[in-house]
Amino acid sequence: MSVPEHPANRIFYVRNEQKNKLYKLIEHVGIEYIFVAEKIVHYAESNLEKKLNPSLLLILADHISNAISRVVSGIQINNVFLEEIKALYKAEYAISRDALTIINEQFSVQLPDDEIGFIALHILNNYENSVDYESVRIIELSQKITELIEVVYNRRVDRSSFNYSRFMMHLKYFSSRVLCNEKIKQKNIGDIYEQFLEKDFQLQRAIHEIERYLYATFKYDLILEEKLYLSIRIKVLMD
Repeated sequence: MSVPEHPANRIFYVRNEQKNKLYKLIEHVGIEYIFVAEKIVHYAESNLEKKLNPSLLLILADHISNAISRVVSGIQINNVFLEEIKALYKAEYAISRDALTIINEQFSVQLPDDEIGFIALHILNNYENSVDYESVRIIELSQKITELIEVVYNRRVDRSSFNYSRFMMHLKYFSSRVLCNEKIKQKNIGDIYEQFLEKDFQLQRAIHEIERYLYATFKYDLILEEKLYLSIRIKVLMD
């Protein structure tokens, strides 16, 4: 993949207050990192069909420089959210995987796959005019719920499975509601819920642990409909 020779459009449209940061960054990391970051930003915007904040150019260039320096020094930082990002934000993950290929080819390095997650987070946090400012918190909450389930069932969830992917997509929207404290209309499903959980003590405990955590952390009360849907998804995931 070739790097554009003159990414001038992107650079010249950097806001005035960021120009000093750009000049300092060029002095610190070198213009080649700006070129590669520009290519990645353009590639992401084209494929995601969304505008990204101009500041992402500076953020990515600095990140690429630091990531390469770490590899050269034999330092690796693990991305604890990598599997969650892959399941929750498939498009951004795919773009970031391609971005890693661009970086590796351009600088003749072999950055670890953890960098895919870090690049994806930078993209998620830099959508222009976007209301999706809760990406990291959604990932954190989804991961915590999964960990609670793993503790109750005393085994690891298969994060490569289709059921896990479906479960995480549910958690994405569920977590967003929790973080925004959005309530859905409760239906009269008490009998159905009780029958579904009858004699399944692990499932009962999993729901109890999730319910207790959500209230202690967010003062969020699970309604029966949410408990039932979580129960169904957990049962499919763990059976």
